[in-house]
Amino acid sequence: SEATYLAALRAQVVLGSLTEEVDLMDYLTIIERYIPKHMRQKIRPEDIARKHREHPDLTEQECNEAYMAFIRQWPLYGSTVFDVLQSYTTTLPKNLWLAVNESGIHILRRRDNEPLVTYEYKSIVNYSPSLKNLMIVTESLTKGTKFIFNTSQASQIAHLIRDYTHIIVEKQRKSGSFKLKTS
Repeated sequence: SEATYLAALRAQVVLGSLTEEVDLMDYLTIIERYIPKHMRQKIRPEDIARKHREHPDLTEQECNEAYMAFIRQWPLYGSTVFDVLQSYTTTLPKNLWLAVNESGIHILRRRDNEPLVTYEYKSIVNYSPSLKNLMIVTESLTKGTKFIFNTSQASQIAHLIRDYTHIIVEKQRKSGSFKLKTS
């Protein structure tokens, strides 16, 4: 698993190269320190030890570089993730994560890294924060999809959406691919 591989890289940094058998308690410490609580029951110390043995000569720097290279491959690497609640539609769970990054918004089940749905900024036709809610409309104001997220961070999310769309428009303007529609 991804978590086992990443924990093994941390074990190489913390415990060093395996010259003799390492106590499984050392790997339990790695699990406690580096694995999120909700995943700890799924990770076995023996599995981390096995993966650790596969990288006996990596230096601390190489482990850190491998760790970062691995997580940079995740589609949502660098996203800002918010806990949100939604009760507007029955097609989505009530408890969600809303991830915002340079490519768009991503709606995920909590504690999952695969989006249920993703919208690029060009698909967002309206968004409106209030004190405790954020409304996002995608595709079309009349026939689009409407989301209402309950969160105390609605204005932060709206600011991120605004900032990313501004950056995209500026890039398009500089490259000459942005054209204003006039009637």
